[in-house]
Amino acid sequence: YFQSMNFGMLASAMKSEMLKGNVGVGVAYMDAGKSPATDINGADLGYSTKATDLLLVLSYARMIKSVSAGASLKIISSTLGDDKVSYSPSTFAIDLGGLYKFDKMPLSIGLAVQNLGGAIKYIEKNEKLPMIVKIGAAYKINLSGEKHKITPSLDLIPVSDGAFGMNFGGEYTWDFS
Repeated sequence: YFQSMNFGMLASAMKSEMLKGNVGVGVAYMDAGKSPATDINGADLGYSTKATDLLLVLSYARMIKSVSAGASLKIISSTLGDDKVSYSPSTFAIDLGGLYKFDKMPLSIGLAVQNLGGAIKYIEKNEKLPMIVKIGAAYKINLSGEKHKITPSLDLIPVSDGAFGMNFGGEYTWDFS
């Protein structure tokens, strides 16, 4: 069923002198495709189910002293249904984030809080969007002068049972000039 899934995203951002920061807009769409409806025992019920999600985002970011701070307003629309009936709830949510770059060392630390405020109601029950908190750090390393740099990064994400999830990544920069 993964072959019938589709995902698309389009986003853009630009500096705004009038707003003294950066403004961004984006749209993302996910279509899970059709899959056969089954009962609790896995027996085919003879019809298909379908799920789609649409996300519209308006973002603003600016420097506040030595912190890059930003916020995004998200409009989320979800459709879940089958050949007989479908539900299409929508909600709003806000993401907030900040990034501090140290002056005396190539270290940056950040904090993001995502999905503040939103809830989705498909049939009877309101389901709050999961609030996600991420704490991260990145350290820029010069490999050979200023031409080659690598920046390893790490995010810690608290999960419900008191444990932490972790994301690790990196960036390689090669200055061709």
